[in-house]
Amino acid sequence: MRFITLLKKELQEISLGIIVALVAFALIATLILWNRSCHPHRYRYWREEPGYSIAASEFVRYYQPLSATGPVLIIISILLGLLLPAQQFAEQEKRKAWAFIVHRSVRRSTILWAKFAAAAIAFLISLGAVWTCLYLYASRPPLFLYPPTSRTFAQGWIFITFGLVAYAGFTLITVSEKKKCATGVVGITFAGVTCLLAVIQSSILLWLAIILFALIALVANIIDTFLNREF
Repeated sequence: MRFITLLKKELQEISLGIIVALVAFALIATLILWNRSCHPHRYRYWREEPGYSIAASEFVRYYQPLSATGPVLIIISILLGLLLPAQQFAEQEKRKAWAFIVHRSVRRSTILWAKFAAAAIAFLISLGAVWTCLYLYASRPPLFLYPPTSRTFAQGWIFITFGLVAYAGFTLITVSEKKKCATGVVGITFAGVTCLLAVIQSSILLWLAIILFALIALVANIIDTFLNREF
């Protein structure tokens, strides 16, 4: 019950970030698809043939209608991953409210997992739901000469996880004490290197494995830092 109460509170606090990310991505991506549907003859030189392995860099570069939204998805996902820790953690640090929050009857781990759950829901609502709707829209046969494939759909979801990695890296900075700030710097650097390594992979499984490894490593450090920190 306490977890649900905390989760609702967290969602209320980050609701503005969710709305901004949702509107921004939906608007920009819709404009991109509308432009491609109005001028389809410009983008007929590329197609994804069966068995063709397309790397993440190609997904970003080529002007296949839905994949043209890839750079926008990556940028907004990462920006959301930087905004949420600022709302969830940095704001508490600025107001010096941690001493009051963590000394209530709620365990620190419950507080932390409520924040993680709220962040995951934020990404699902603002980016995941919109991406799924765009994929279904672009998959309608008469709309585009080359409709998106299931691989393109999977790549988009992995791009969303880039924001989760950024979120974990920036959160590690915000929960670290000033005298241990080097831990946070290492965390955000690790997050950046992870995204760069992932984006050059052509295998979705390898791509996903790199992201999962980074998230597990960063979340483990966040939990250890937050639970053992003196407020």
